[in-house]
Amino acid sequence: NKIKSIPELSIQRFDFNNRKYPFNNIHFRKAINYAFDKERFIKERLKGRSIKAEGIFPPSSEVYNPDLKGYKFDLEMARTELAKSGVKLPLKIKITISESETNIKNAEFIKECLEKIGIECYLEIKPWKEFLEAIHLDRTETHLIGWIADTGDPDSIVYPLFHSSSVKSGANEMKYSNPLVDKLLEEARKIRIPDERKKLYQEIEKKVLEDAPCIFLYHPYERVLLSDKVLGIWPHPLGHFRLEIVFKFP
Repeated sequence: NKIKSIPELSIQRFDFNNRKYPFNNIHFRKAINYAFDKERFIKERLKGRSIKAEGIFPPSSEVYNPDLKGYKFDLEMARTELAKSGVKLPLKIKITISESETNIKNAEFIKECLEKIGIECYLEIKPWKEFLEAIHLDRTETHLIGWIADTGDPDSIVYPLFHSSSVKSGANEMKYSNPLVDKLLEEARKIRIPDERKKLYQEIEKKVLEDAPCIFLYHPYERVLLSDKVLGIWPHPLGHFRLEIVFKFP
């Protein structure tokens, strides 16, 4: 038996409410991104079970950009961006999470990182239904959440998460809005030439990353335990299996 894995078509995030102070300040959002030690988070909290997110798209996406680099851990840059923001310390922010041991430990890790640049945090822990309600009723400042694509098309990730019209529907849980990104997302839906679509979605990803509406945390692995006696099953980034083509040796 052996385990096969592939990055899931999903993105786990630490979201900021981009409408609320101080998260409506791009320099403050960038400061938090620089203060987060993602490498240590992946190693200590996830134990290698996920891949570090540089941006929106995982390596299993057709528009993945291997040259894209996200915000690196840099406390000096974090303090510089914090100074540019004009946000005065001391400051305490709320991290809203659904109740699970994993979420609590992840939030505590973030809390530890932000305390290094003088930002205090406290946790608000809610049952799943109340957690989603708090996000959609605009009652959170920050929260931990993820998104799994419906299809392999990049539109199924970026349009719901980052088009301003998706704020009303509830999918845009960051309350993020950028007219240029809206325009590019709408344009991408009209393009049929694969290379042109890929180029445009990579441009959209860069624009969103520059705005730092959240911390892109990680992409989980989709894992399958395989037997040498079974053929036709392999990990799929959407978790799909075609059982009609599976064959088992006697």
